[in-house]
Amino acid sequence: QQKDALNGLHANTQIPKVIGFARIASIAGDSSWTNAANFFWNTVTQHRTISIGGNSVREHFNPATDFSSMIETKEGPETCNSYNMLKLSKQLFLAHPSATYMDYYERTLYNHILSSQHPDGGFVYFTPVRPRHYRVYSQPQMGMWCCVGTGLENHGKYGELI
Repeated sequence: QQKDALNGLHANTQIPKVIGFARIASIAGDSSWTNAANFFWNTVTQHRTISIGGNSVREHFNPATDFSSMIETKEGPETCNSYNMLKLSKQLFLAHPSATYMDYYERTLYNHILSSQHPDGGFVYFTPVRPRHYRVYSQPQMGMWCCVGTGLENHGKYGELI
């Protein structure tokens, strides 16, 4: 319906749904699914994303008109959201090549994903942008959460789509 109703919704539940929209569009050739995926992508990347490519606070979409919670919280953008936005961007690009998709892809990959792995091992779940804050990294062989699983895949993307 071309409406942004994402405030407060669990971001990483919504993004995989839209990845499904894009896949249905590619199989069925139905432009309504394509339009829905593009509207979502444009809404998130143009109105809900910060400079590193992240788009959530405590796993949820913040109001598009108020990013203050992103600066105040220790639970800034979730890397799984960026991972899934990269998947969506890739699908949309392969269906309709546009530099806009790749500009977002590159910005997010190198500014959010690259910074999410500790040089000695471990991955971040949240990437706080709060000034002077720290990051919590997973401990190898000690903890597993969603961003550890996607984190293992994330760092294989640097040569993707070259």
